Amino acid sequence: MTLLALSLTAWLANRLAVGSFQAIVVVTLVWLACRWPIRLSAAVQATLWWLALLKIVLVFAPLPSIPIPVLPAGTVSTTVPMSLAGTNAAQAAIPPASHPPSDTARGTSLAVVVVGLWLAGVGLHAALMLRAFRMTRAIVRRSQPSAGDVEVAGPLAARIGLSSVPDVRASEETVAPQVVGMRRPVVLMPAATTLSSQDRLMALGHEFMHVKRGDLALGWIPAVAERLFFFHPVVRLAAREYLSAREAACDAAVIRALGVSPEDYGRLLIRFGVTRQGLAMSAGGASGSSAVLRRRLDMLQHLSGHPRRTAWLAMAFAVVALVPSHLVARTASIASPATTSSTDTDLPRPLTQAPAVTPMQQESVAPRAEPQVPQVPEVPESAAPRQAEPFPAVDELRARLAEIDRLLRDGDVRKAQAQVERDQQKVQQLTEIMRESLLERARQADQAAQEANRIQREVTTEVERRLELSRKEQEQALEKLLADQPETRQRLLQQRLQELQDRLTMLADMQRQLQIEADRLKQELGDAR
Repeated sequence: MTLLALSLTAWLANRLAVGSFQAIVVVTLVWLACRWPIRLSAAVQATLWWLALLKIVLVFAPLPSIPIPVLPAGTVSTTVPMSLAGTNAAQAAIPPASHPPSDTARGTSLAVVVVGLWLAGVGLHAALMLRAFRMTRAIVRRSQPSAGDVEVAGPLAARIGLSSVPDVRASEETVAPQVVGMRRPVVLMPAATTLSSQDRLMALGHEFMHVKRGDLALGWIPAVAERLFFFHPVVRLAAREYLSAREAACDAAVIRALGVSPEDYGRLLIRFGVTRQGLAMSAGGASGSSAVLRRRLDMLQHLSGHPRRTAWLAMAFAVVALVPSHLVARTASIASPATTSSTDTDLPRPLTQAPAVTPMQQESVAPRAEPQVPQVPEVPESAAPRQAEPFPAVDELRARLAEIDRLLRDGDVRKAQAQVERDQQKVQQLTEIMRESLLERARQADQAAQEANRIQREVTTEVERRLELSRKEQEQALEKLLADQPETRQRLLQQRLQELQDRLTMLADMQRQLQIEADRLKQELGDAR
């Protein structure tokens, strides 16, 4: 393998390690910010998640980073004994760390394997995305123009604030409204679903709001981050949170723009239910999971009262976090001979320079501490190498192994043992965090299942009540029709019966949708357990 390929492999391995660590830090900060006691709006949450994913993607960009000297650094003395006056002071104080050829070869082989597996995974995800793009284009070609929606599309686009009207088409292959196409947006409406005029207006307004916000173009950043770090669960979590917050932000914007009630909009979301659409780079009105549907319904109850100052502070912090930076150690303060004690300064300086001592002689003489040879001053503990941060790069791992090897050779076993114990404690802390996260997900799944069961019971009770009322109304209408035979009354009663039958059909459809959602929730709860 050529030197260029080895350098590129090492750089990619380093970027993956740095990006994985940054993803944990940034996603944790955004997750905590979105769960403040002061609730942030859905639009602010979506922006924070998008900026976090952009920060992760910029790891692979060759941008200059700003060094931040916050790591502690020790004080290294430059005072050299008389017998070592001709040698380098830094070499006399700290011997150079050795890198055995076997460790270097092992680290290079590991980096090559990791980068190779990563490239294979990225290629597979790219192929799957290309396949989804072709399927989406085929569905758009097979769709038909929606004549009923073209009439309301123009006035609706003007109310939303769009300069051009997107193309609205009906498709037999979609079960919920979708918008596709970044340059030429196309709204696909389900041909098999019958919606009232108000519901159709809200559904079209949601898709038009996606076009106004530019969600199809902005969605490339989460998509790229999720495929570059396909192995990282934290990045996938950030992408899901962004999509959920984006849909909730569009819901709030549509309610404000059209002036509809949150109750009517919530019933529309429940009617669409949970739908997993396979279109590539699309945005739809249906929810991708029961948890997303529950969060969107909960967000409808908090459409007002968002403090602007808190939102601007959160946005400013996120923008500052995007600046490329890396942590470095503070510059070590060098103790010059002028700052030493009076005992050292009063010693007479020899007229002739002592012969230089080779590193091999220094290594063989210094540890024995012969009385005739002056001791080399020890490095203070504050200047000892400190433990590296979690998820280090390949070079940092090599440096840590070399430092542990040097400590063992010098006989300082206690420092090496303490360093190993600290590493074990960090591993235990990470394991505990993962266990608590899994328990929290299980609790959330239980709560979602209980909420779905409660909604199903309420809807079932309401449907039964309305069915009973409809039955009684039909009986009363028949009795009046038998008592009075005027043709006008009979025609009115027939119209009333037709309206009641249509209402019963709609309620039956709603009950069937809720039953499907309850079955999916039970299945997800079983998978989580």
